[in-house]
Amino acid sequence: MPTEKDFYKTLGVSEKSTPKEIRSAYHKLAKRLHPDRNPGNKESERKFKEVNEAYEVLSDPKKKSQYDQFRDLSARGFRFQGDPGSQGFEGFDFGNLGNFGGGKDGGLGGFSDIFERLFNTGGRGPGQPASGGRTGGDVRATAQVPLTTAARGGSLALSVELPGVCPACRGSGGAGPVACPQCHGSGKSAGLRGGSPCVRCGGSGQVPSAVCPGCAGRGEVQQAKRLTVKIPAGIEDGTEMRLTGQGGAGPGGPGDLFLKIQLVADGPFRLEGQDVVSTAQIGVFEAILGTSVAVTTLQGESLRLKVPPGTQPGTRMRLRGKGLGGRDHFVEVQVRIPTRLTAGQREQIEQLASQLGD
Repeated sequence: MPTEKDFYKTLGVSEKSTPKEIRSAYHKLAKRLHPDRNPGNKESERKFKEVNEAYEVLSDPKKKSQYDQFRDLSARGFRFQGDPGSQGFEGFDFGNLGNFGGGKDGGLGGFSDIFERLFNTGGRGPGQPASGGRTGGDVRATAQVPLTTAARGGSLALSVELPGVCPACRGSGGAGPVACPQCHGSGKSAGLRGGSPCVRCGGSGQVPSAVCPGCAGRGEVQQAKRLTVKIPAGIEDGTEMRLTGQGGAGPGGPGDLFLKIQLVADGPFRLEGQDVVSTAQIGVFEAILGTSVAVTTLQGESLRLKVPPGTQPGTRMRLRGKGLGGRDHFVEVQVRIPTRLTAGQREQIEQLASQLGD
């Protein structure tokens, strides 16, 4: 691509890499290139900054999506002469973009706004303080919900890993503020829109002098947060719940938490496909002669289930509409086989077997 930097190449991953693969690649490189491991090595320090810069974009789904769009535009022939990662956008040539983005100046205003949203992240570049108006990131997690809670509704306590302010640097991303080398301390961008805040320092005119080892300059670390979530009755496996304001922290307010519901077995109940299954045990002679057994539904109802004579082990009996969401609940009959017989009992059973022809 015509841009000077390719974030995917910097991390050694592809466009199809999963977030986990991108995170793993970043941690390996950051650990190997960290200044504490390479004191005085300017080349290692430069690469370390580039790795942080690339991860800053590729680890955020929204920024990654926008970055991919710009890579696609670049591949289609648009000329990007600057470095979008750390040098702002002063060197970009927007002359051939037409009215893309709907700006009043023939496309420039709207397009530059998009660039600022992509790389300015509320005023925090790689290794910069977590300050400005950036909203916290959205977080996705899985919540395991017992079947009875899913059927009846209720509250679920869980712990979720969320990005929070690094306690080591208090969100600054480093130590000792120095004049920003991008704007020379002015806090103003000299590029597309002279009055806009500097992309690198977010308008503060200062950047940390050293990268925080606790958060690799990001100003954030993963922290456990305990929540109590209200589960609506009848929720289905795979449902995604959105909890507004419960995501990652940010100066502009927290992001959202998206919980994917995973239903799990609960007591006698288990889920097979979309059907609920439980078991009922009866004796050998009850299976032969027929009987009735007490069963409990997901909703907590107590019922008597009639078992007809000659019922075979493993037979499933349907309770219509007693499953999740009005679907069926199946009761699987298990037959208890005696394991110890007296001599007299064995003789009686052998006589009965002879009579029955078994």
